[in-house]
Amino acid sequence: MKVEFHDTYLIFIIALLWVLCFLRPIITFIGELTHTCINCLHEGCLCCESFQVCGMYNQNILLLLVFLHPVIFSTIVIRNHSTYGTNVTSSIYNIDVENWQFIDEVNSTNSIPSHSTQLASSNTIISTQSIYVVDYLFYALPFALTASFSSMLLVHLSKASLLTEYTVWGDDIDEEVLLYEGAYALELLFLNMSLIAASSSLCTYTEIFFATVSLTLIELYFIATSRYPRHNSTEHNLSAAFLILLCVVCGFIWTQIVNYEAAVTAWVAVVHATITVLVVISHFAAMGTCLARQIILGRIAISIIALLTHDVILAFGRDQLIAK
Repeated sequence: MKVEFHDTYLIFIIALLWVLCFLRPIITFIGELTHTCINCLHEGCLCCESFQVCGMYNQNILLLLVFLHPVIFSTIVIRNHSTYGTNVTSSIYNIDVENWQFIDEVNSTNSIPSHSTQLASSNTIISTQSIYVVDYLFYALPFALTASFSSMLLVHLSKASLLTEYTVWGDDIDEEVLLYEGAYALELLFLNMSLIAASSSLCTYTEIFFATVSLTLIELYFIATSRYPRHNSTEHNLSAAFLILLCVVCGFIWTQIVNYEAAVTAWVAVVHATITVLVVISHFAAMGTCLARQIILGRIAISIIALLTHDVILAFGRDQLIAK
């Protein structure tokens, strides 16, 4: 069975993207950003009151890049379809779970596999597996949509002055920021799923799902504890135990699921491992004392690394990269 992405989905993607991510705030932000850039062209760096202001605008430019990535993904795929036709594809091969079926030996001419189990003289039960060829975009697009949504939440929090240059990432942070934390948790889930699927080959959906959930839950522990200081050795030992558990889970993922025979899948696995290390270290070292902008910039950088990885694979075609 083959599941493909078609050009007609672009209309739905654009409509969903702009409805979910608030059309008015993004247009206002683009207008302010354009006005600031024009001033900077005329006045140079003197237009910025401080380096923090320039840093905020640079951060917003990165957020805008993350926001537009669902459309970028779709544009790359449509360009490949229109330029090269269906010969350039980015597919992921997944194995469906085993389905047990009864076969009537008298009325069926199908050959029975060697591992079939005989129940009676006229009936046989066999296990079957189906290989699904899934378009790469169906794994990458949910991550792009959730990243786009969380980026717009950051813009909203910045506009409402709930996250400023001097906000401390501590336990007294505003409750509205927790909505962004939930959106980022969902983004991290789809990030892990997309990169695990991109680096695997001929894995079942169950393996990809449980590997994604296990890795995400361990990462969420460090994200949740990043706003609280560790006061005693018990908390340090618990964090160390989760670090060890993370190493075990990651070791299982990269030894059982990753396809090391192809250079592109091995490269995606290395990128994913790097992203996992950055997520854990940046939140493990926070301990409720670092500034919120440091955490946010780290998260934006991680999202952009993952999105650019998907850009490269979509542009050149996963099937073609594996075949080389």
